[in-house]
Amino acid sequence: MWQATRLLVFALCSCALISAQLTDAQLAEAKQADALFVQHNVVAALPLYEHLAEQLPNNMVYAERLAYCLMSKAHSLSPGPEKDAVLKRVKAEAERAKALGDTSNLLQIIFEGLSSGPANQSIQDSNLKAAEAAFAKGDYDSALVSYTAMAAADPKSYQAPLFVGDMYFRKHDTAQAGEWFQKAILIDPNIETAYRYWGDTLFAAGQKDQALEKFIDAVVAEPYNRRSWVGLTQWAQRTGATLKGPNVPLPKTPPSNDSPWLVYQTTRTLWKDKKFAETFPAEKQYRHTLAEEADALNCVLASFKAQNTPTDKLDPSLHDLVQLSKDGMIEPFIFFGAADQDLIRDYPDYRANHRDLLHAYIEKYLVHPATTP
Repeated sequence: MWQATRLLVFALCSCALISAQLTDAQLAEAKQADALFVQHNVVAALPLYEHLAEQLPNNMVYAERLAYCLMSKAHSLSPGPEKDAVLKRVKAEAERAKALGDTSNLLQIIFEGLSSGPANQSIQDSNLKAAEAAFAKGDYDSALVSYTAMAAADPKSYQAPLFVGDMYFRKHDTAQAGEWFQKAILIDPNIETAYRYWGDTLFAAGQKDQALEKFIDAVVAEPYNRRSWVGLTQWAQRTGATLKGPNVPLPKTPPSNDSPWLVYQTTRTLWKDKKFAETFPAEKQYRHTLAEEADALNCVLASFKAQNTPTDKLDPSLHDLVQLSKDGMIEPFIFFGAADQDLIRDYPDYRANHRDLLHAYIEKYLVHPATTP
């Protein structure tokens, strides 16, 4: 399935979480590499990502993209020692990206490519070639047959049922499309694409509320992948809704002594100096965590409660935080409003146990439907 051109870039990780960590020279090199990557020129991008990955060994995005470029290189080589060596590097970089917290669907595709056996791959390549040729001609019926054969040949493939569902979408069969997107989701619920495609299908069928649910599910699956937000953003534009999060102005510089946020800064400093090592003895060095951020925000809440401050006398910057606390939404807010590349490493475990809560947070706090006159 590695040759599928429609697979190439389902997701580019949020560059906002990366660029702040780069020097000017690294940023220039990263922009050049990313431009080549988006243009599918992985041959030219490969040496740039090798250099970036070497300079920034803790950056999961460059480990992931290096793995992808190496996989493309391996695909062009004949069987033998050279190809085996390149595939060994692919696995090492992919495992490194995963260990750094990468949960993107591009990484899933890389692992899927590594696990495909040569005999089955030959069959799949044949099916894929036929499907892509039919799709290019607009022959969705023939493409559907080939994609369905791919799904039958590899029940663990995420992309095969995804593409079957896409063919049904193009044939305006909403029910069948939904069934196949659900099959992809059951294979991996933490990839955004099937949710988003399903949302597009439902919206095209006039089922706007149901489409919203799927677009939110896409964001919950991969919130730090900008492609995940495309469906939700377009839904808002088409329905007149707005997307805006709570107003919780977390301080970026030390607050004044009379600020209600002073305790926030004090608590976070305590975590850096002492509590992180006590709480996470297995981790070798400090990083920003969900536990730290939640503790800091809850300490802010506790400080004004201890002073018996009436709600109507609260500092305006605390109003939304108080409401988030009442709704039990402090932690979802953190992941959507206060996350950085360290903290998002905690997201997969949290999502595994709180998917419904994350969905409810987006629906209540981020999506504001259009008001009728």
